[in-house]
Amino acid sequence: MTSLSSNLSLTYWDNTTDQTITFEAWRLALSGPASSSNMYLIDAWAGTVNTNIVALLASKGIVPLPALFISSNYYEATGITLITAYDTGTRIALTLDTTSNGAVSLNINSLGTKDLKKRNSAGALVDITGADLRINKIYAFQYDGTRWIWESATSADQINIEGTAGNIVRVHTDNTLIADLTQSELTGDTGVQGDTGVGGTGIGTQGDTGITGATGITGDTGIGDTGVGSTGLQGATGITGATGITGDTGIGDTGVGSTGLQGATGITGATGITGDTGIGDTGITGSTGFDGDTGVLGITSGTRTAGDTGVVGAVEYDATYVYYCVGTNTWIRTAVAAW
Repeated sequence: MTSLSSNLSLTYWDNTTDQTITFEAWRLALSGPASSSNMYLIDAWAGTVNTNIVALLASKGIVPLPALFISSNYYEATGITLITAYDTGTRIALTLDTTSNGAVSLNINSLGTKDLKKRNSAGALVDITGADLRINKIYAFQYDGTRWIWESATSADQINIEGTAGNIVRVHTDNTLIADLTQSELTGDTGVQGDTGVGGTGIGTQGDTGITGATGITGDTGIGDTGVGSTGLQGATGITGATGITGDTGIGDTGVGSTGLQGATGITGATGITGDTGIGDTGITGSTGFDGDTGVLGITSGTRTAGDTGVVGAVEYDATYVYYCVGTNTWIRTAVAAW
């Protein structure tokens, strides 16, 4: 009796038990017009297989695609037999012989130049940037009908952060990581805390800005240039003022703090206790003073005539007379006598 095959349900016979089957019956089962004949079933199966093969070839899978650097961020790939047209959905495993440096375009088999794009953290299409695509690394791209879209990186070593070696990594406004903050910017003129330091008015008890000075932890605005002491615990002018206990010339030019206990000139002013001449050089009474140039009362020994040079108040003496100057260059005398 006849049997059916397990895959295509083809009819076949046993040589021993089916010897009575006629040639006509065998011929009809083999290639008769019925949809159940063996030849019909084989042809139908071949058609299905062919359709699947065509679909599989159309999908191409992911096509290995080595591309060569031609000019600034422009690459070409030739001899890629699986790509004869830019079909939507085509995927490539792209490798470059030179690291990219900005927006990238690609021409495959001279079919036309197409841009390479990526999606940012918000899902928007943006240009390839910096050295995103490294030499000899494999990157998956898919054609969307207009351009090649970079599929997600598959390992940590494919993550690239734009910036300069040694810079500090920060989160950009578009939520990507960039390394554009230098160490000097972190520790220099502006400081970590910005313009006002740890606290705008700080912990200080008297001052305008508090413990850490005017602006921040480091640099002009932080611990560096202004630091703990620019304005001090006591604020902008220190404990007692600008010029110290006794002013500009007193005990100290600047005193305990910034402005001094007594203000700008101190207790007794700019010139000391009794003025510019003081006790020493000329005495209390002016040019000749109490000590004078020589004698106790400013009297000198010598003989004068009525018109000798002299200043009012000058007194001189000799063994016979005492001379007294009553006007400029005018002298009078009186005789010396015992009484």
